[in-house]
Amino acid sequence: MKASLESQRAAAEAKLRNLRVAPEVADLVSKADAALAEHRAEVAELERQIAQIDTAVGAREHKRRAEEAATAAASRRAQRQALVDLAKQRAAAVEDAEAAARLLAVSLDRVLEMTSVLNKGAYAAGGQRGATAFSLPDVEYRLSQRLSTVMLAMRKSQSRYRFGSISWPTIHTLYSVEENWAAAEEKLVASALQPIIEKDQTCQQQ
Repeated sequence: MKASLESQRAAAEAKLRNLRVAPEVADLVSKADAALAEHRAEVAELERQIAQIDTAVGAREHKRRAEEAATAAASRRAQRQALVDLAKQRAAAVEDAEAAARLLAVSLDRVLEMTSVLNKGAYAAGGQRGATAFSLPDVEYRLSQRLSTVMLAMRKSQSRYRFGSISWPTIHTLYSVEENWAAAEEKLVASALQPIIEKDQTCQQQ
């Protein structure tokens, strides 16, 4: 039993000798432990920095997307507002066109009414019945030609039948767009009235 204990002690001492290292080896191990700890700390710091960068990149991307969304929304609002404004302008243009058309109808009706009176008066004064200047069909034709000539000059209305069954002039129209309707009709009427006026003046002189 005693030998057994001594054997055990000897074995323990042998192991202890194997485990004991020189001071320089211990210092090397200590430095290695310190270097490992420093390495782990550096790795941890770098991982922390990367995490912060990833967070910043994510925030920047989120901000960029939010700004893009806000810009797109503002652009859509501006487009909608532009359409609303254009619709209002168009409504005003339609209103002007309607007013002009109604005024034109009234004015043309007055022209025809006064033409009829002139026709009767000119004939009663000794003029020719149904003169071109006072013939209602001729007057209607001339005015419709003038109207269609002006409308044909519209920038967006090059179709001859865009406004329905209006009788559009051919390329070789009788009238120009710039021609003054009133001046042209006044000249024609004056030419028709001139013989009557001259005849009346002759009769007065006699």
